[in-house]
Amino acid sequence: QTSNLKSLSFFDDFNKRIGISSDKMSMLGTMATRVKSNLEFMAAAMATAALTAIPVGIEETLKETDKWTQKIKQNLELSDKYKGNMQQLNADVKHLQEVASIYAVGYGSKVDETLESLSILSRRFKDTGTLTYLENLVQTIAKLDNVPMKETSERLEAVILQFGLDAKQSKDFVNQFSVAVHSGRITGQELLDGLQRSGSSFHSFNMGTKEAI
Repeated sequence: QTSNLKSLSFFDDFNKRIGISSDKMSMLGTMATRVKSNLEFMAAAMATAALTAIPVGIEETLKETDKWTQKIKQNLELSDKYKGNMQQLNADVKHLQEVASIYAVGYGSKVDETLESLSILSRRFKDTGTLTYLENLVQTIAKLDNVPMKETSERLEAVILQFGLDAKQSKDFVNQFSVAVHSGRITGQELLDGLQRSGSSFHSFNMGTKEAI
């Protein structure tokens, strides 16, 4: 019992030193509960630990996360496959939330920014497999070239639209793109910039992404 009291005293002292009062700790507990209810892919214990480290801006982050999740849902709802099938829609949105969480951990990005990226890509693509595939490319480019994910997503979307790529062609494009970047002659962002500027011209001459790259 004495040992437990000392431990509690230690943590109270530690919290005071880093500026976290008991009221803030209570607030963080409430935040963690909200995170668990809104984002089922985040464990409450992990959320509490993360939020304790960054008490400032938590509410704004949660709002952004909610906003992009709803935007993804709105985009997916436009697909015929979800008409009268809200259960499947909710399941796929939850899956993309899990993808965002996994990618955020794997690439060191933020969950809300990853969801924003997915919301951009889901304006054209409604298949979770294709979205996951494309988001992996966005994360890779953003990480290697130190470019914001939103900017990368928008440029990738622009290239896909200019060449009129469907889901399968977009996956082929990702493979072609990866080979070109891994050759070391150009960065992912430079290649996206070039394709975005000239994509419509290449396409008008019936050139595919492989030739354009």
